[in-house]
Amino acid sequence: MTIMPTAPGSLASFVVLDGVRTGPLVSQIWWPKDVSFQYGEPVPGPCDSPHVGVWSDERARVVQELTPDGRYDETRNGRRHAYRGNFWIAGDSVVYHDDLDFWAYGEVVDGVLVHADFRFRRV
Repeated sequence: MTIMPTAPGSLASFVVLDGVRTGPLVSQIWWPKDVSFQYGEPVPGPCDSPHVGVWSDERARVVQELTPDGRYDETRNGRRHAYRGNFWIAGDSVVYHDDLDFWAYGEVVDGVLVHADFRFRRV
């Protein structure tokens, strides 16, 4: 295995395995291929995925709007614009990059958008 340092703007791929695994990996880290950068920051692109729209996790009182321009806006506990940022979708995988420079990952499974501990359903 080769480990190389990364720098801002560099692509990185890695996997960390704990012990011996006999089945598939449960989680993945995915970097969208179509990310454009401007002044060293990733910028959104147009998105025509069927997953664009409004999603809600009633349990956590979170509403997430994925818009066709590649931006998202999240309401938490009634606080509008709690988180905003860019997103990219490839198939059923979603990558989020919020405006505070935090990266997160989600996946649509059987019509449910799974993101961290959230289970979003279409509104």
